[in-house]
Amino acid sequence: IGKAYGAQIRDLIQVIKNIAFPIFNGKLIQFVDKNLGNWDERLPEPHKSELKGMAAASGVPLGEIVLYNAFYELNAVCTAIVAQDLNGKLYHARNLDFGLFMGWNTTSHDWAITDKLRPTIINVNWVRGGKTVFKSVQFAGYTGVYNGVKQNAFTIAANERYDTKGGFLGLLNWLLGVNTNQWMTWAVRDVLENATIANYDMAVAEL
Repeated sequence: IGKAYGAQIRDLIQVIKNIAFPIFNGKLIQFVDKNLGNWDERLPEPHKSELKGMAAASGVPLGEIVLYNAFYELNAVCTAIVAQDLNGKLYHARNLDFGLFMGWNTTSHDWAITDKLRPTIINVNWVRGGKTVFKSVQFAGYTGVYNGVKQNAFTIAANERYDTKGGFLGLLNWLLGVNTNQWMTWAVRDVLENATIANYDMAVAEL
C-alpha cells in the first residue's frame, strides 16, 4: 500500500504541512520530523513495524507517518447511520468527512485536506492464513481501522464524539505516559481481528 499509494500519501501530508507551517513559523514541522519518529518506538506491535514499513515504502519521513496516523484521534467529524428496508435488510453506512475546516481549495471549492484524502481511499481485505478475517474502507497509509465488516458477525463505524478526556487531550496524555490506553482506531482493529469476538454483543463488551 505504501508503495502503490506513496504519491497520494505524500500529496496529502504536504497539504497538512502547508496548513501547519504558519504555526511557530514552521518549527512545528521541524519538531515532527525530528522527534515524532522516535515516538514510534513507544507504539505497540504490529503498528510500530507497520508504520516503519509504510514510511520506507512511501518515502514519507517516519515522524510524519506517525502524525498522520494520530490525526483521526484529533480531528474527525464522521457520521454513521443504520437503516432497515421494507424487506428487513439492514444497512450500515457512514461518511468520511475527515478534514473539515482545514484549509480551503479555491479551485475545487472544498476543504484542502478532504480534496487530497479522496484519492487515498481504499478497500482492504484483512487476510490471515489465506482467509479473509474482515474488510475495511480507509485511507492508504493508515494502520488503524475506523470502519469494518466482519462477515456474518458485526460491523463497526468509529465516529466523532468530542470529549475532554479524548481527542487532543487524550493523545497528549498518551504521549506523556499519563495513561496506557490505546488509540481508538487500533482498538477497533483489534476487535475485528480477534477470532474469539464473533458477534455484536461481544464486540460492544470488548470496546
